Amino acid sequence: MNIRLRTLRQFLAPLIVAASWLDEERLLAQATDGNLVGTVTDPSGAVVPGAALEVANTATNVKLFTTTGAEGQYRLNNLPPGTYTLTAWHERYGSKTAQVTVAEGKPAEVSFAYDAK
Repeated sequence: MNIRLRTLRQFLAPLIVAASWLDEERLLAQATDGNLVGTVTDPSGAVVPGAALEVANTATNVKLFTTTGAEGQYRLNNLPPGTYTLTAWHERYGSKTAQVTVAEGKPAEVSFAYDAK
């Protein structure tokens, strides 16, 4: 029994070490992307849930979409570094657009405050 346990340990130890390296590489790879976060508010300063957001990479024209949650906040994760055009739209308040640069491993923040019509 002792020989089996020793053999099992000798077999599993390199696998565990290899798995930890793979996990570390995967985590480091994710750190090369950035995040885009922000809040959408109405003319009174209240949050706007359900606002639609479109983010377009200006170099590739790849577009992603999301909406604000109940707190008026949005978050887009794992965006490749680059320049983006971000558009917020709401049926009552219209649309607003901003340019933003997303950097490696750092969140970029863009919030929209709608003006009174």
